[in-house]
Amino acid sequence: MNAAPVPGSGSRSLRAVTFDFWDTLMQQVPALQLRAAAVAKHLGIEEVAVAGAIEDAFVLQTETWRSGREFGLKGLVQHLSRQFQVSSPAGLRSVIAAPHLLAASRPAPHAAETLAELRAAGLRLGIVSDTGFSPGSTLRQLLAEHCLLDHFQPSALAFSDEVGVPKPAAKIFQVALTGLDTRPEETAHIGDLRCTDVAGARALGMITVRYRGCHDDLAGAEADMVVDDLSELPSLLLPAVRGN
Repeated sequence: MNAAPVPGSGSRSLRAVTFDFWDTLMQQVPALQLRAAAVAKHLGIEEVAVAGAIEDAFVLQTETWRSGREFGLKGLVQHLSRQFQVSSPAGLRSVIAAPHLLAASRPAPHAAETLAELRAAGLRLGIVSDTGFSPGSTLRQLLAEHCLLDHFQPSALAFSDEVGVPKPAAKIFQVALTGLDTRPEETAHIGDLRCTDVAGARALGMITVRYRGCHDDLAGAEADMVVDDLSELPSLLLPAVRGN
């Protein structure tokens, strides 16, 4: 842990916390082969061809994401539809978005206990997350399967495929803040990436916390606080709730 007291905690109260999804709340696991197998079966073509097309789409996804635009599931469906002359993109979308493709994903260590403790202290919780090839609707189901969804304000779940832009755009953070009915300076954001989670939240004036328990991102400006385990969050954040 590399942490200091919540910035400004002596003069302002913390009211809410937002979380990134992948490699923060949930540990990301590779889904390429499962996704390729499902699409290949649906389209009746060779799995190796589908896997190659998905890998190409991932390169496009990364380039688009780095430019601040959303690619996501919609982009993948369009890419595969062009590649394989798909006549029913809606059916293909359903296959790719199927929750069972993410069945191997598990919550980050101590996620459930930490969320429960933060909620019990009166904090409102939201999510600000880029979705990649799995849409927000699928990620909600994944949270529900692991009994995490009810910890969050339903109106404060900001997924990039639904908002239309990825982090670090201000809009995706503002959607969650509006749902939480809090100001940026009253809200902490927890995430693993410096260039999106830290940069985006900081630009709005939010408190930033980088979680490196699943992925230690080294490129970019550091967060206000760094934690190795989500269980460290209550001791860092709750004094700013109780002390004001």
